[in-house]
Amino acid sequence: MKSVRTIAFPRESRLAERAGRAFYEDAFEADLADGALTPLQIARAAFRSTPEWVEMLVGLRDRMVAPLGLKQVGRLGVRVGEGDAPGDALSIFRIEFSDATELVLGIDDSHLDVRLSFLKRPGAYVIATVVETHNRLGRLYMLPVGRVHKAIVRLMMRGLAV
Repeated sequence: MKSVRTIAFPRESRLAERAGRAFYEDAFEADLADGALTPLQIARAAFRSTPEWVEMLVGLRDRMVAPLGLKQVGRLGVRVGEGDAPGDALSIFRIEFSDATELVLGIDDSHLDVRLSFLKRPGAYVIATVVETHNRLGRLYMLPVGRVHKAIVRLMMRGLAV
């Protein structure tokens, strides 16, 4: 298993400005064995490698928030690779930006907006998250989800063969 490092939010990310005012942000870095991979290819590999227990947690989340009228997100690894341009789907997200060094994904709901960055650096890649909450429900939601999110991202990055 590879080493995953918690890092400061990357200044070169298109999400850096949002991270400064977000309710929640994190960033993790790991070594990149194949420097020819694009951020989009790294993201696809990450979603394809989603452990089944994570899919089960997401399913539980969907059932728990349904009565609150929140968006049902479904499985993370199911809709991989639908497209590669802004507006196209990738997993539960929409592609907002993509170039040779960064992929930005987003999903919005009534209680919060989530942005993910897959950022490529020389010899490494970063997965960074920004969550902007809209109301009390969003802030309450993020109390347990923020902790679980960190653990899931670190585990997925450790097992990712890129």
